[in-house]
Amino acid sequence: MLLRFASIAPIFLIGIGTSSAANCGGVFYHPCIGETDKRYDPNVSADLKDIDPIWGQYAGHWHCTVNDFDGNTQPAKTNYVPADAEARASHSNRPYVLTDTPAFMKVAVDGTRLTINELRIYAPPSAEFCAGTPDDMHTNIMDDGECGTNGWAEGGDLVRTSTHNKDEYAVTAASTGIFTIGSDGHDGHHEEGHHEEGHHEEGHDDEGTHEEGHDDEEHNHLRKMRNEAHLRRALLRTVRQDRHLQDHHGHGDGHGGGGGVEHPIHGAEGILFSADSSSGDSLVYSIKSFSQDYSTFVMRSGSFDLLQGVETRTSQYICKRAPQVNFEAALAKAYDDANVTPATRDATNFVAKGCVSDCPSEEEICETDPSCSVSPYQEPPASVKGGAIAGITIACVIVIAAAMFAFFSYRMGQKEKRMKEQEKRNKVRFCNAIAKHIDVRSALTADQLVAEFQNVNMSNDGKISKAELKEFLDTGKLGEINDKDFETLWSVVDVNGSGDVDFLEFCTYLGNCHEVYEDMEHHTKTRRESEILVAHNLSKRNLNVDD
Repeated sequence: MLLRFASIAPIFLIGIGTSSAANCGGVFYHPCIGETDKRYDPNVSADLKDIDPIWGQYAGHWHCTVNDFDGNTQPAKTNYVPADAEARASHSNRPYVLTDTPAFMKVAVDGTRLTINELRIYAPPSAEFCAGTPDDMHTNIMDDGECGTNGWAEGGDLVRTSTHNKDEYAVTAASTGIFTIGSDGHDGHHEEGHHEEGHHEEGHDDEGTHEEGHDDEEHNHLRKMRNEAHLRRALLRTVRQDRHLQDHHGHGDGHGGGGGVEHPIHGAEGILFSADSSSGDSLVYSIKSFSQDYSTFVMRSGSFDLLQGVETRTSQYICKRAPQVNFEAALAKAYDDANVTPATRDATNFVAKGCVSDCPSEEEICETDPSCSVSPYQEPPASVKGGAIAGITIACVIVIAAAMFAFFSYRMGQKEKRMKEQEKRNKVRFCNAIAKHIDVRSALTADQLVAEFQNVNMSNDGKISKAELKEFLDTGKLGEINDKDFETLWSVVDVNGSGDVDFLEFCTYLGNCHEVYEDMEHHTKTRRESEILVAHNLSKRNLNVDD
């Protein structure tokens, strides 16, 4: 039974170790993956402020001035827009003044989420522009108002979240309004994944395939990857050379991007870079550079043609942090200065309604938000170390062996005790038989021992045989001795195992018969005294009852 337990103990331990209830780490189990990979560690926060303090510095109300430029780095011109309302809403042209445009940005960082509400308020175009006559396919106003009299406001909402990777990247979860308009008028929302450096390396690996296969599609893909990398490097050079980008006219020397992400730049404190693809061939990017005290930032944003490697338009922001009261007052003044119609004010005032456009849904945000989605990085069931299994197996064997040794030692002790008791009984029986002829309550003399030896040695050959001793005991008045007890007695009397008991062996065994009688008398006396005490107590009890 014990050996069976020893064999199944390691199997039992392995079963526990691979169960979902077992915990990794510790003495017996392999280390948790989370000890070396933060993605698996539930104690590592995915909150943006915990990942990088710059996210907290970014939060607040910002009052900005924006200047737009075309692909040739020239100030953007006021242009007609499509007459079709749906096409007009997604088009990049604007029939308003595009220089020194007031913009208002509210940035909130709450746990894993970064929310940006941005609003631009355009001044009415010049009388000269309004004097022109657009063709039937175009118009000189956006939604309402009159050209040259009313300005216009537009904006958008952007929600980015950290990821279960718990790295510096905040990915685009939802976007509306101006955050979804690219250079070609396509939706700029992009999903996670294209920002990683490995993506660019993958492109370089594919270049060898292109050179061998001369595939046009592959070639275009590689061109876009190279141009994207060039843009990143050029933007970082620009920021590092002129930290605050004070040149409002900018330069069109940037090439590259990323995809649906915003993140701090390693080795360049106070810089945030974002990139959102608006289509397969274009990319919308921004790079922000904060002042040392984070009271201002300068941002360059633009649309970049990945295939041609050129910027199609850029915008330069200079933003100052503003207390909320001043922020709201400046927003109201900008509406008044541009003479924005009440309908447009009501539709775009995110201070009053929370979002510039329709607020993104919780379901949409939770597709990327680690605070309301299940992480793919789950610690696998704990597994027991091989050394621990071997150690516990050895320990089990040692414990079981010790238990078995203790058990068998106890059994042997009990057996030895029974044998001693049997030996004592046999000695008593033998001494009682001898007592028929002599008094053994005191030490025996030599003559008494010789005489008694001769009584047992019926053949008078000087040795007592086994049969003679058996016959001697069986003819006594103490009754017959069974074969088992006799064999035990004989093994004790025949000290040298010769098969006969000589006079010396007889004397050695019989010499302490008086000690046996002394033990018997002591036991008998003790028992008699105990019986008398019990009888006395019973008598007293009976007398009390009678009273």
